[in-house]
Amino acid sequence: MTSMKTRWGATMIDDPWVNIAVPDSSNSINGRRVDAEHPQDFFWARDVEGRRLLVMDYPSGLEPSRRLPDLRDMEFVQTTTQPVSKLIWRLTKPEHAEVFYRLCEDIVDRCREAGDTQEAIDLAVGRTWRWLHLLKGGSAGLLTPELQKGLIGELMVIERALLTLLSAADAVTAWRGPEGAPKDFEIGRLAIESKARRGGARPFISITSAWQLDTDGVDTLYLHVLEVDTCPLEDERGETLTDIALRIGRQIGRKDPAAEEQYNNLLGEAGFDPLDDYSNYPWLTGPSLCFEVKDDFPRISGSDVMPGIETVTYALSLAACEPYVVPLATLVERLETQNGR
Repeated sequence: MTSMKTRWGATMIDDPWVNIAVPDSSNSINGRRVDAEHPQDFFWARDVEGRRLLVMDYPSGLEPSRRLPDLRDMEFVQTTTQPVSKLIWRLTKPEHAEVFYRLCEDIVDRCREAGDTQEAIDLAVGRTWRWLHLLKGGSAGLLTPELQKGLIGELMVIERALLTLLSAADAVTAWRGPEGAPKDFEIGRLAIESKARRGGARPFISITSAWQLDTDGVDTLYLHVLEVDTCPLEDERGETLTDIALRIGRQIGRKDPAAEEQYNNLLGEAGFDPLDDYSNYPWLTGPSLCFEVKDDFPRISGSDVMPGIETVTYALSLAACEPYVVPLATLVERLETQNGR
């Protein structure tokens, strides 16, 4: 079945929903496959109210590795009816059909690159988070201070560890956090989860997924915790997120311009726009702690979560993790080994 042209804004665009019938039952949807050659099962669909949907089918038992974002004028939900689970994007305001179409196209295209279905699920969720930031627009699109702090934590892993040992291309490729992967960094079978916290805060960090500290599928997992504190505007030591992101970008670009382009794309997926004004948010980056997650390290793993529980968030006491502290040099040495140096 071919699609028909619909005028959205000033352009005529193929409307993939125009020939999809509205179902009779509220418990069903009608749809057709987006692309028979796509490695994942994506469908254009309509529900009983005639609303436009994008649906991704995948085997039950797989779960997104991060929570789903709340979209304005759209819904994004997960449903499970054994043996199939679904991610469903639903347009609730018809006047935003063009934006919704662009979002859906972007998600479908991005997931063509996935190595397997789990990675495709995480890419789809990560890309939707990116669209959430884009749809906010203007000053409302600034990352919150908490998100700035978390992104700075990841960027400092790149600068202080990865770029000292890996090629620029390998360092950037290792950064998986913006794509919604379970771990922030993956280098072969070594993974790093990054966290940032205020130096004077209670000695806890927030773990937002049962998969962040799960060691299944990796040989070695490190938890890197960086102190990041707010800084008075007049303190010349302070750096904004823009300062840090651009500085690291220049380091990457001097080694490999193509890697810098990939790095900038990942920054975009993380919600960072170099044109946004972060001048009122200077930060001081301090020391870091590095833990090797192994044996009885205190954590909740994916295998601990009972069926039906979709989201796990918990506070991890750093004091309880002290037996697993390792020098940052240990992480660096392991990276050297991983890189064959």
